[in-house]
Amino acid sequence: MIQSPRPATQKPAVAEKPSDILSRPERFDRTPYEPLPVMDLGDAIALATALNSAKPGGATPAVTEEAARMIVARDRAQTVLQSHLAVFKVEDLRPFDVSMDRAWATLVRRVGDHTEVSAERNENAARAAEIYEVIKGVTILKLDYFNEHTQITARLGLLEKNSMLSDVRELAGGVFLDNALFCLGEYGRAQGITVAKPDDPSRPRDRGEARLALVDQLGEYVAQLLPLARAGRSDTWEFVRKALMPIVDLRARQAARAKTVAPLNPAAPPADPTTLIG
Repeated sequence: MIQSPRPATQKPAVAEKPSDILSRPERFDRTPYEPLPVMDLGDAIALATALNSAKPGGATPAVTEEAARMIVARDRAQTVLQSHLAVFKVEDLRPFDVSMDRAWATLVRRVGDHTEVSAERNENAARAAEIYEVIKGVTILKLDYFNEHTQITARLGLLEKNSMLSDVRELAGGVFLDNALFCLGEYGRAQGITVAKPDDPSRPRDRGEARLALVDQLGEYVAQLLPLARAGRSDTWEFVRKALMPIVDLRARQAARAKTVAPLNPAAPPADPTTLIG
């Protein structure tokens, strides 16, 4: 009697270990590109221009659409910047600048002093360190008048958003916080930022909206490019790296600027917007 061959037995599938799944595929490093660096208006304009120049050929429709929106936001920001730079020709802002520099440097120093005392001897050390991370550095005081105002406003806005202003008042002293806020208000009014200048009602009034809109749009553009660098497909990474290289370049310029200690007294001369490109 001829017996039919036994069916081949199949080996049970070996389940992948969680460690195997997590170890592959290799993923594209996004840390140089997100979150975006903190930018003043000049930096944001320069970055938008550079990203548009580096936009890859054959980009997806979504990338092309966001690039077009980015340029619209950039052009609006350029108009605002040029408008505010024109103030320098008709009004001496140096006294306001000196007052702002002194008030901000004092506030930063008083908060920073708390970080110099160890946590064992200072119960406020942790809070102070968190706040100091937002406001540290006085290199922004070397920016032109408009962008200095923008940077200080952005930092105070972040503190307010995170409910930290009351902590600043406690750590630095209410009189010093109030003085910084007063000087910021006067600085903005002198430039026509917070109040429209009566001698030039046609000049566009902007309280930082143009910068925020441009930064938001820069984020949208980057968000469309990053997914194109696919996990496990290193051949797709160089395409994205080249397109986003301007962000790496901006971080390098900011790091170089941060090594220069800003003077606390001399007024910064009005800057040509092209000097903010690097």
